[in-house]
Amino acid sequence: MRTISDIPRATLDGFRSLIQRTIETASAEVEAERALGKELTNDPVAVMLVRPTPSPLAHPPNKDQEDFILYRDDRRIQSMRFTTGQNNYIDARNAWKAYGPIQKQLEALDWTEEEIYHVMMDIFPLGHHVYGVLTLLFHHTTDRGEGHVLMNIRGDKLAGTNVGYASFPGGLVKPGEDLETACIEELNQEGAKGEFYIFDGFTMGVHNAAPSITFMRAGLTTTDDIDLEASYDWLGKTTIWVPEGAVRSAIFKGDNTGLVTAFRDHELLVKSDLAIAPDAILPAKGLFEQFVF
Repeated sequence: MRTISDIPRATLDGFRSLIQRTIETASAEVEAERALGKELTNDPVAVMLVRPTPSPLAHPPNKDQEDFILYRDDRRIQSMRFTTGQNNYIDARNAWKAYGPIQKQLEALDWTEEEIYHVMMDIFPLGHHVYGVLTLLFHHTTDRGEGHVLMNIRGDKLAGTNVGYASFPGGLVKPGEDLETACIEELNQEGAKGEFYIFDGFTMGVHNAAPSITFMRAGLTTTDDIDLEASYDWLGKTTIWVPEGAVRSAIFKGDNTGLVTAFRDHELLVKSDLAIAPDAILPAKGLFEQFVF
């Protein structure tokens, strides 16, 4: 397997110069975003130095959008912790815009995906991915009525993508956290108070158009007295309980009618074409397909 030492010095210097210019331009754009009211903080985020090996249940990569890989019942992967102190969110986001052009140059030289991944870890000053987690959280009523799933509308205060789309509770994985801890922290922040059971197995999304890898876990509330009519606001995101049937219809049939109705019933002004965010819908589908609740 080729390594960074196989790249000519002039080419490598060109890559590093491109990264530096990109960071300078992107840093100015961050200040403009902050002026518009976005909450952009350069907090430490997790770095994973070694990618887990896909399981035989993996979804095939979708090169046109994102690559979503399913992992299931592998406790070695479930318990892995992410290394600390090597990445900060805004720094990684600023450098990311140089990733695509460099990747294309290496692909043109017939470098493999694995070779490119390891070279990027050496070229980029802070690593080239930040790690986030989403939770597909279910609540099933004791009288065996229809289950509900916790969802939100992505607001414009945060730095994330797909503002205005429906999504699920989530956020960045902090250094030293495991995925289950990160899930529970995000659920508590976004209104899901109580006790949760987080299932083994997760989907992993590698985003071709953003500096992030998103893990998605499935969870189940073990608290009975949940107010299904309540809504919760956190940093511009409004979270509600949506009937499970409406979520399934949106994911598997592309029918978002029930989704729109659920949010409007909570007096949220959503558009009639409201849809689940592209970076959330595919891993959610994988969890629905592989896990039975």
